[in-house]
Amino acid sequence: CVNCIFDLNQDVKRTYKKNDIIFLEGNEVNKIYRIKSGIVKLEKIYENGEVKIIDLVTTDDYLALLTVLKDIKEYPVSAVCLTDVVLSPINKEDAEGAYQENLQFKEQCLKCAAHRIGIFQDHTFLSSNTDIEDRVIHTLTHLSKKFGKRSKDIIEVTLPISKTELANMIGLRRETLSRKLSKMVEKGYIVIDKNKYTIHRHRR
Repeated sequence: CVNCIFDLNQDVKRTYKKNDIIFLEGNEVNKIYRIKSGIVKLEKIYENGEVKIIDLVTTDDYLALLTVLKDIKEYPVSAVCLTDVVLSPINKEDAEGAYQENLQFKEQCLKCAAHRIGIFQDHTFLSSNTDIEDRVIHTLTHLSKKFGKRSKDIIEVTLPISKTELANMIGLRRETLSRKLSKMVEKGYIVIDKNKYTIHRHRR
C-alpha cells in the first residue's frame, strides 16, 4: 500500500491498456503486483453468473499480496484495468521471503490484511442492508478514501467509474440508483456534478 517501505523489483515495469486483464479469478497464483500508476477494478463472479465489482485499487496498492501470504493457490478475484496501468510484478517466492525476513514489511502487511477484511465486511453489509440510501452513502464513503477527501461535515469523491459501475458495486440496478440519488439531491443530502459527489453528513 502507499505506506509500504518495502518494494521488490521496483525498476521492473509492465504496462497494460484500459480493459486489459491482469489475471482472472481461478488462475494459478504466481505473481503479485504493485501498482505504479493507474486504477484497477477487482471483480468476482458469483454462482448466479453475476459479475460484481468488489473494489478499486490504485497507485501503490498491491494486487494479490495477501493471497500469496495466505498461501491461496488461485486468485480469488479478477483484476481488470480501469485505466492504462503500469505495474511492478513480483514473484510469489520473493514476496514470501520478504514477509518472513523484513519485520516492517510484515507489520504493514498485517495492517493491509485488516483493511481487506474490512472491505469484505463492507460487502456483507451491502448485501444484507435493505436501506438503499445507507448502501449508497457507505460505498461513496469507502471510495472517498482513495478518490476524494473527508472532513467532519462533508465527504467529497470524484469517481473514476460510471454510474452503471457504481450501481454494480452497490448491488443495485442503474435505474434504482438514479432514482435514489435524485431523491437524495432533492433532500439536500448530496450534490452531484458529473462524477463528483459531495455528501453533507449533518443533513441526514
